[in-house]
Amino acid sequence: MWFFILYEKSLILKFYLSHGKRKTEESALLPQPGDQMPEPTDKFVLHVDDAKRWTNTVGNHLNREGLPVVSYTVLDAAKRHFEKHESEIALVICDGTVNISNDGHEWAKKLHAAGKKVMSLSSGDAGEGVPSFLKADFQNGRAFVEMVRTLIGRPE
Repeated sequence: MWFFILYEKSLILKFYLSHGKRKTEESALLPQPGDQMPEPTDKFVLHVDDAKRWTNTVGNHLNREGLPVVSYTVLDAAKRHFEKHESEIALVICDGTVNISNDGHEWAKKLHAAGKKVMSLSSGDAGEGVPSFLKADFQNGRAFVEMVRTLIGRPE
């Protein structure tokens, strides 16, 4: 059995070759013949979550939709990136607790109060009008992607 890794548009896809037949572990992430690929955008989504599982999941779903994602696992690093590249950011997606309890929700509330496009992706609601998507509702990601598209004003 041969093992290969293909890196393309921030997706890591694992391919296995067995007896001359190609099998994919995550074939749902691959574009299928006839898929409508969206036009790329010059803006990106800034995502911060302390769990690599979630930074990978969000990146995979949004990259597949033509939305570039920059992810951080440390809130202070994400804040510095935001300050440097604010004009290039279409949306900030923030976990509720990144490094200390509710630090992500507090930053999301500040951004929302300042009129920035932000949403919470966490196990609880951020409150104070911040759009929130619960991780428990993620399932296949379709509703999440629809919410992101709505928030950044980019229809499907």
